[in-house]
Amino acid sequence: MSQRFNGPRARRRRYELGLTVEQLADAIGASKSYVSQIENGAFDPGPARFAALVKALGIEDTQEMWTQEGDAA
Repeated sequence: MSQRFNGPRARRRRYELGLTVEQLADAIGASKSYVSQIENGAFDPGPARFAALVKALGIEDTQEMWTQEGDAA
């Protein structure tokens, strides 16, 4: 099994922080479409964007942002 970025977890954390898609996109230097696509599991962020995402979302345990493909989010 391969690991995938846990987009739904990122979305829940964004909601917890009260951030809009636009605010998160601005914080990581990406488009709103990019944020939406990773939250929906269209693709995984690259290393630089992953680092920016966990920083913007205040996530210390980066392992929680990965899930085995096929696991429930």
